[in-house]
Amino acid sequence: MAKNKKNKSFLPIFLLVVLPIAAIAISGVAVFRGVENYITTSSYFKIRSLKTEGIADVRYVDMIKEEVLGTNIFELDAKKLSERIKRKFPTFYSVTVTRFLPSELRIVAHERIPVALIRRDLYYLFDAEGVVLSSFYQDSLVSYPFLIGLENKLPRVKVGMAYDLEPLRLSLRLALALRTLAPSLKVTKIDCQDPGNLSFYLENDVLVRIGNKNLESRVRLLPAIIKSIGPELTGVRYIDLRPKEPVIANRNKKR
Repeated sequence: MAKNKKNKSFLPIFLLVVLPIAAIAISGVAVFRGVENYITTSSYFKIRSLKTEGIADVRYVDMIKEEVLGTNIFELDAKKLSERIKRKFPTFYSVTVTRFLPSELRIVAHERIPVALIRRDLYYLFDAEGVVLSSFYQDSLVSYPFLIGLENKLPRVKVGMAYDLEPLRLSLRLALALRTLAPSLKVTKIDCQDPGNLSFYLENDVLVRIGNKNLESRVRLLPAIIKSIGPELTGVRYIDLRPKEPVIANRNKKR
């Protein structure tokens, strides 16, 4: 009899405690599913606006828009999108994707700086870190100095790949210094055949010898030297920046 009384006393407890908790849990799951279904299917959370920063080429923006506009903002994986953009557009070295509810996406990109060309089967444009940014059939499409002397020292060149070769690294460092510290100079070629003794050519075929040390400080001297000679560099055969006092040699003088 005691056993039957115990079973009878357990039933009200089950009805009063366990069933309500189970009902609350089931309803909670249902609410969660409902909310999840709403936020993943509602047009309210579809990406309608894309704001970008640091992307100069409008074509890149249009291509990214095609991929993201209309996508549910909660289902978009910001990290994966960032990686896809960097793979698709090797000119970007950093891409940050941020979601702003309910329907805006912001992308901040930092573009690599192109500094020099190498000619192989095509013309390949490099940034200062040795990454190939793009390729061209005609060099007239871009205006950057050619690196000469490295054409046969690189393996197969491919857009998006980075090449870590000491002569290339040094030459690109020089190209970057020329671009950022002396942007008014028209540099046509950088001679990399002897990495220990770099030189480059200005327009009018004026040779500038710079070596491989203190590249940035030597480049800083050049605009003032050219200003003292005259912008046309008439009669100048070469400028040697390696000595403590730079040397200017005229064409009518022997080496």
